[in-house]
Amino acid sequence: MPQSVQPLIAARHDQMFPVLEPPEVDRLLRFGERKSYAAGDRIVATGEVAPGAFVSRAGSMSCRTDGWEIPSLS
Repeated sequence: MPQSVQPLIAARHDQMFPVLEPPEVDRLLRFGERKSYAAGDRIVATGEVAPGAFVSRAGSMSCRTDGWEIPSLS
């Protein structure tokens, strides 16, 4: 990952990946649908229409692209 991106992610981590309380997650359900993904499944890919925002209730996600990886999101 380019040097200039790492401090930005560290500084904005809580804004990019907020931790929601269960009632907050429940309120979000009316805007989408519940889905599950197996470990290693690709959820979003460049050039494809993204399904929107993601809320992880359990487990973790990692974001990667060729050349760099964002640390695991738990």
